[in-house]
Amino acid sequence: DSITLIQYIFGIKDRGEVSYKIVNDYVKYLDDNKPYKAPEIKTYENYKVTDYTIRHWSNFDQKYWGQYHIGSKMLEAYNVSALEYYKMTRLELNGITSEIIITGLNLYGYFKKDGTLYKIYQPKNMNKKFLKLGNHIQGSQQLSLTVDYLVITSSLKDIMAFNKLGFKDIECIAPDSEKDRKSTRLNSSHKR
Repeated sequence: DSITLIQYIFGIKDRGEVSYKIVNDYVKYLDDNKPYKAPEIKTYENYKVTDYTIRHWSNFDQKYWGQYHIGSKMLEAYNVSALEYYKMTRLELNGITSEIIITGLNLYGYFKKDGTLYKIYQPKNMNKKFLKLGNHIQGSQQLSLTVDYLVITSSLKDIMAFNKLGFKDIECIAPDSEKDRKSTRLNSSHKR
């Protein structure tokens, strides 16, 4: 047992003396060392996308999407819009609202037909390529349901690129994220 171990290590014959040594050593340790204070754990509300502005398509957008042979008409058919910026906010524990405004040339909003923003696509941001704001089966609102085949692709961009191939008897859908574990799930309220 532990008392026998201390007897052996320190060469003490009496078990009572060992118990006394253990208690005294522990009291000395407490006197010489500051007690451990657990850090305060703060919880924060997740950031929410609270605002954004849609901008007109630019030559820069044409260069990015053109490499996939996707033009502005195809993007508009799938409710993809270029964004000038988007704003994320959260309420801190101290009652102060924190804001982050994200701007850049490669910001795109994926919208449902009713105008609800369900995803933000930032192709040049490898850490947060997608911000998932809501669930949506991409391409589902564009289905005619009159053709023989349905192909499930990995992304909305794949759907649009596949459609450029011109197959008349195939429609496509995609899950709402290529890698769900890397997308960020946020709540959203929007302005269009």
